[in-house]
Amino acid sequence: MKLRDHIIEQLAAMVVGDHPAFPYRSSSFITRFFKRCGLPFVHDGTTRSYWTAERLKEINLGPSNTHDLPSCDILRVLSELFDHSDFDRTEKSRDDALDHLNKLLNRQGFVAYFDESGNCQLRNNGTGTNSLTVLGQRRPLAEEEIAQRAKVVKFLT
Repeated sequence: MKLRDHIIEQLAAMVVGDHPAFPYRSSSFITRFFKRCGLPFVHDGTTRSYWTAERLKEINLGPSNTHDLPSCDILRVLSELFDHSDFDRTEKSRDDALDHLNKLLNRQGFVAYFDESGNCQLRNNGTGTNSLTVLGQRRPLAEEEIAQRAKVVKFLT
């Protein structure tokens, strides 16, 4: 299930810290954020929120383990968005930020919550499917990952 563009754009503002409840991220911190998510994006110095929204739109089109939740990469971004160290560094409230995220996600039938480990998870209000169980499953490889795997195999043989 893909997130609507309007939600992606507001989520981008949360990622870069243009939303007051979330930690501010400069260009280098945006790059580090995506690296922590396991994504190869390097901020190019353009407008932070616009650039981030474009990257989020790209990964929004990526593979998912279930049709009830957004792509696996979006789920990783949502989880990383609530990293304890980022909130401790800026003395912002994770609970307050979660409330703001839920106001946004509820529009599409999702609710974000903290699991027992304090990680942010996502649940589909309609089906009850949640990211806690889905992220542990293997997802299908994207075309880019298949091509990269083929290059590695060719190199090794």
